[in-house]
Amino acid sequence: IGDLAAASQEKDLVQRLETTLIHWTRQIKEVVNNQDNGGATDKSAGPLSEIRFWRERTLDLNGISEQLQQPGVAMVVAVLELSKSSYLPPFHTLAASIARGSVEANDNLSFLGVLQGPCEALAIADPKEDAAVEGLLRDLLCRIRFIWTNSSFYNTSERVTGLLRKISNELIAAMRRRIDLPAIFAHSVAEPMEVLRACIGSIEMWRTIYTETVTTIATSEPHADRHWAFDISAIFAQIDAFKQRCRDLQEVCEGQTQFARRADRKSVV
Repeated sequence: IGDLAAASQEKDLVQRLETTLIHWTRQIKEVVNNQDNGGATDKSAGPLSEIRFWRERTLDLNGISEQLQQPGVAMVVAVLELSKSSYLPPFHTLAASIARGSVEANDNLSFLGVLQGPCEALAIADPKEDAAVEGLLRDLLCRIRFIWTNSSFYNTSERVTGLLRKISNELIAAMRRRIDLPAIFAHSVAEPMEVLRACIGSIEMWRTIYTETVTTIATSEPHADRHWAFDISAIFAQIDAFKQRCRDLQEVCEGQTQFARRADRKSVV
């Protein structure tokens, strides 16, 4: 009877520990899935949102990794290993995934951090200060090239293409803040026309600098697989569409200017 009671108690203990392990597994999966689904998926997001994503992911995965190293977790795992629990292999797989993800997140954050300052400056840049904008864009491309060359994980065409598209998005956001639509529709178009010309110039300059960088890399890098052969449309489609909207607004401004001139001539007559 004593042996039966002991066996029953042992079975109850294992079941309770398995319930705990299942709960941990679900919690970890929920955090990981939320992170995987939240990574700067907004098509208009800039590079600063990418940095925030990897900062949050690093905090979450590092926190989970630390918890998995706690003595209480090790004790539960040891007991379930002795009982050959079928719930343990999936937990081990998930824990290994967390460890790998933590290493990747820390590495990505450390490299993307070099973009923080220039991206913050680009976010508040004035397109009329073309020399300053050009300097920021050239600096950013140099830093992205550094990431592409040295990062262990953020060195794929997909990720670098996405990062370059986010630079385009940041430039769009900076230009939008400078375009005064109320002034345009109130027929005060002199300043908006100057801003629109500067915006179009900045967009064309961004594409020129990118093309020059691609040529430089192709010339200096002996390995073809390290050349920048990224999808141009993915990088520039949105900013090219924004350039066309700037041209459309230019036409609106020009139309209002001509209309005002005709009105002045009529008033003189």
